[in-house]
Amino acid sequence: MKDVARILLFIGYMWVLADGYLGPIYALYSEKIGGDVLDTAGAWAVFMVVSGLLHLVFGRLADKPHRAKRVMLLGYLLATFGSVGYIFITNMFGLFIVQIVLGTANAMSSSTFDGIYSRSINKNNAVKMWSYIEGGYAIITAIGSVIGGLIVTLFSWTFLFVVMAATNAVATGIIFFIQDVQQQEWN
Repeated sequence: MKDVARILLFIGYMWVLADGYLGPIYALYSEKIGGDVLDTAGAWAVFMVVSGLLHLVFGRLADKPHRAKRVMLLGYLLATFGSVGYIFITNMFGLFIVQIVLGTANAMSSSTFDGIYSRSINKNNAVKMWSYIEGGYAIITAIGSVIGGLIVTLFSWTFLFVVMAATNAVATGIIFFIQDVQQQEWN
C-alpha cells in the first residue's frame, strides 16, 4: 500500500469518526434546540441537497491533481468550522445554516478525497483498497457512535462538538502530508 493511500485512510477514518459522534443522536440534538421530526428531516435534506448540487460544481473545479488536494483541504477546514458552529446553535434556523456549511464541506471533501485515493492505489488491488474505505468507515462510524453517546451522557453537547471539531482539525492537519498524486491511465 502506498504511503498516500495509508495517510488518506487515516484521514477518512478521522472524518467518519467525527461524523459518527453525532450521527445516531442527531435527532435528539435537533429536539434539544426546539426541532421536531419534520425540522430534523428538513435540516438533513438541506445538507443533502447542498452537498449533492455542490459535488457537481467542485467535481468539475477540482478535477486536476493539484486542485483536488486544495479543495479537499478547504472542505476539511470548513467541516472543522461547521463542527464548531454546532456550539452556537440555539434554534432550527442555526441548524439549517450549519447544515449548509457542512453540506458545502462535504461536497468539497468527499469527491476530491475519492479522486486522490483512486489515484494513489494500484488498479490491480483496487477492490481490496476500496474495501478498506467502505469496511473501515462502517466500523469507525460505529465506534464514533458509541463515543458520541458516551460524551453527551457523561459531559455535554458542547463538549461533543469540541471533540468533533478537534477530530476534524487533526484530519485537516494530516492533509498537509499528502503528496500530489498525478493522474494515471486505467486501461
